[in-house]
Amino acid sequence: MMAVNGLLGVQPHQAIYRGSTVEHSAERENSESAARARYNRAVQQERRALREALRSGLPAAHMGLGVTVIVLIAVAGFSGPRWTLIIAGALSAWFLLALAVIHISSGRGRDAVRRAYIATFGWGNWI
Repeated sequence: MMAVNGLLGVQPHQAIYRGSTVEHSAERENSESAARARYNRAVQQERRALREALRSGLPAAHMGLGVTVIVLIAVAGFSGPRWTLIIAGALSAWFLLALAVIHISSGRGRDAVRRAYIATFGWGNWI
């Protein structure tokens, strides 16, 4: 009888221990997946807010181009054509780089030029 009680006493204890381990790991996985889901939602919301803050359009690019032309005229007046050409060359290189990247990533024709123009001079949105 003692052996039977001893066996019966051990088996339910092991079953409870294994069951609680499985439940505990399942709860941990659920809490980890919930935490991961909350983290992913927070990252998505932050990225969406950042995209909205950095979004600019054609009017902003026109303003950026206008300010650039005014600054280039002022630089030419104060320091001569050397720095004016350096700054204009840097902006042209940036525009051509943006155009190449946009063209490679399936932008074609006028849309690629418009997107490169906005990428180059879209900072006028923050003036």
